[in-house]
Amino acid sequence: MLSRKSLRRAFLVPALLAVFVFVGAAAQRVRADDAVAVVQEHLYAGTLKAGEAALADIVAKNGSDANAKFGLGLIRFSRAVERLAQSLHRYGLRAPQGINMPFVRMPVPENATPDVLTYEGFRAVLQDFATDLQSADAVLAEIGEAPVKLPIDLSRVRIDMAGNGAVGDDERLMSLFGSMEPGAAANPGDFLAVLDRGDVFWLRGYCHLIMASTEWFLAHDFKDLFEEEFGLFFPRAGIRDSFTRDEDRERTGYTGFDIQIADAISIVHLIHWPVAEADRMLRARDHLLQMIAMSRLSWKAILTRSDSDRHWIPGPGQTGVLRGFDVTGERVVAWLAVLDDAEAALEGRKLVPHWRFSKGINLKRVFTEPKTFDLVLWLAGPGVRPFLETGEVISSQSWDQITRAFNGDFLTYAFWFN
Repeated sequence: MLSRKSLRRAFLVPALLAVFVFVGAAAQRVRADDAVAVVQEHLYAGTLKAGEAALADIVAKNGSDANAKFGLGLIRFSRAVERLAQSLHRYGLRAPQGINMPFVRMPVPENATPDVLTYEGFRAVLQDFATDLQSADAVLAEIGEAPVKLPIDLSRVRIDMAGNGAVGDDERLMSLFGSMEPGAAANPGDFLAVLDRGDVFWLRGYCHLIMASTEWFLAHDFKDLFEEEFGLFFPRAGIRDSFTRDEDRERTGYTGFDIQIADAISIVHLIHWPVAEADRMLRARDHLLQMIAMSRLSWKAILTRSDSDRHWIPGPGQTGVLRGFDVTGERVVAWLAVLDDAEAALEGRKLVPHWRFSKGINLKRVFTEPKTFDLVLWLAGPGVRPFLETGEVISSQSWDQITRAFNGDFLTYAFWFN
């Protein structure tokens, strides 16, 4: 028969274990809450460099803190955009209206005394951007299947575009992604999104999409375009004088619209880019395949949610933060079909149609056997001849079904869905 002392000892051990487990779980919860608070503090204040250091320290001390890793990846992504904006500001980017080119449409503050920009310098800007995104993706990849929950008011995220340490209301991250629906994020809290595991994969997908774009550009020699036309975007950076200077307008009498047409024609004509670094085309293709894989994982996580908690990308029947977008089961099925066709095209199992030919373009060979890229010749047909093959061509009926599913607004949803 056990004595009272023995009974007390018998109950004491599991009781102490329960206390330790409870305290440990509470400490984990506190650390997770601390990580969320750190992410919010630095994203809202625009102090991304300090936030990156703080979260890296949390991750180093507790490698199982998935929220801290998600926050670190999110801040590194934001910092990649910030560093790109600062580089473009350094060289005095002033993108003209009516001409859209990747990487040079950011609304950075004006810089009256920019540094001189060279072709090699601009390539370095793109490479730095890709390297920063790779760093963001690397830490996001460490999360794996771990659950995360990160409430972020996207309307309050700021970046220091001028690099002067003073972050104003006009330096919000969302201003870089085009005009919002009027009033959509006018007040703090209006754009509060609860980010979860589906958004981890979504953000990784966007990292790979942008890295694919940078690799594709850097794979080519676009020096002629840079020297002839980049003065439009960097008018005081020491590049060849642009035809859009005010004194030229006054002398010739031509309107800004006339000049925009001339500039657009010139830019299109100068998109005749020899291959400079073929290995980059292989990496671009790999990034696109990774983007597709991340999108599938994102939707797998989205469709298995059990809550409806102000999601950035909602599934059917879930609550989202974006107004005017309806995510239906039909649209999800259509999007997954797009991913299947895109993957099949990148792997050469299906061919991409061209309006001029009955044969299709082997998109895999475009990346593995790259040729000089000439935009006009690609559109007209001769530029794609080296890649034409006989085989299964993605049908126009597939595209018609997709556009019907999205009510003709597929490209907007594609930009959002990734």
